[in-house]
Amino acid sequence: REFMASSKTFLVLCGPPGVGKTLAAMLVLEHAARNFRTCTLARAGECTRLGLFAPEDCDYVRRLRRSGCLVLDDLGAELLHDGWRNTLDEVLDWRYLERLDTVLTTNLDPEAFKQRYGGRIASRVNHDSMVFVCGNRSMRVPEVRR
Repeated sequence: REFMASSKTFLVLCGPPGVGKTLAAMLVLEHAARNFRTCTLARAGECTRLGLFAPEDCDYVRRLRRSGCLVLDDLGAELLHDGWRNTLDEVLDWRYLERLDTVLTTNLDPEAFKQRYGGRIASRVNHDSMVFVCGNRSMRVPEVRR
């Protein structure tokens, strides 16, 4: 709610697996859709398989850049290679300049994010973002009652 009411354009949800990062990101997408905005959910692992020249992949990257609200899920869990790093830089740079809402979910803490993706990407994200560290207890593992 705080992000949706703010003027920030990046929301970074950090934390271990299972703490609700993707669930929170989906709530932002739902809010954007209710306000008649285009919404895109992309998993970072799938994005790494995008080709640089295939027309359908170029169209998909264009959609990532221009969507009214974009969720990039599970950054840090994908295979990182130069092609994906360049595509990610292009997408996030465009969204930063156009001030389009972008939600990033990651298991990485902010320093590890910067080390993995580089200062250029981290600088853009950090400049106009809200960062939330989400819980420390997985919602996926049932508690054992004694």
